[in-house]
Amino acid sequence: LDLIAASLNAVGDSTNAYVASGYAQGLRGMLVGRRGEFDEAVTTLRESILQSGNLSGFVAVNHQRLALAIALIEAGRDEEALQVLEAGFEGNVYIDVPGALLRGQLYERRGEREQAIRAYSRVVELWRDCDPELIPQREVAERALQRLLAEG
Repeated sequence: LDLIAASLNAVGDSTNAYVASGYAQGLRGMLVGRRGEFDEAVTTLRESILQSGNLSGFVAVNHQRLALAIALIEAGRDEEALQVLEAGFEGNVYIDVPGALLRGQLYERRGEREQAIRAYSRVVELWRDCDPELIPQREVAERALQRLLAEG
């Protein structure tokens, strides 16, 4: 992506070069997070979201925002993660559902039962007929939802 950005800049397409550079930054942020360097991942992902999100579609930015929320959770910054997750993911169900699952877990951890129930219900509803590889995430939400509803 950095090479693409440089090539685009060389031919005078600075707008697309800027976006490509933002996507490259986003990938770097995701990789840093996978290495366990969560504070650095948060900084890098925030920069990339600002850069690539301003001028582009939402597909890659949604992935970057979910990665940011995960890095924030891993860094112990649950409140900031909830803010990112509550902003939504522009209708991308493959990002929205994992985001809803994380929201449910964070709300449950905070003792906000009703919010957790809403988030878990969204996962169950959206992935009622999901692909087989996604069933484990739905089952996590179903078990959590059953537990919370049983607590009454």
